[in-house]
Amino acid sequence: MSDGGYRHDSESMLSAKGALESAAEKAAGAFGKSTLLTEKDFGRVHGGAFAGYSNGINALGDAMKSYAGQLAQLGGGVGTAASRYSAGDEEQGSAARDAGR
Repeated sequence: MSDGGYRHDSESMLSAKGALESAAEKAAGAFGKSTLLTEKDFGRVHGGAFAGYSNGINALGDAMKSYAGQLAQLGGGVGTAASRYSAGDEEQGSAARDAGR
């Protein structure tokens, strides 16, 4: 029976953890820098729109930082699960070997 393309062994979990942490770093870096634009850059006609633009960009940056934090937290949870999965496999393997003696 097909597993739907998903694997649940510790190696796959550790690989997923690495991918999540990498995505978190990229997401954090995407909005990690402040904008260099000023109200003056919007010109006389559009200068009044700068506050809305600036607030919107800052809100997007905050959202990306939060998203990055959630990805990193998920990656940590997957890494913990992989460790527990490996420990359980080792324990079951030892029990099976000992039962066969």
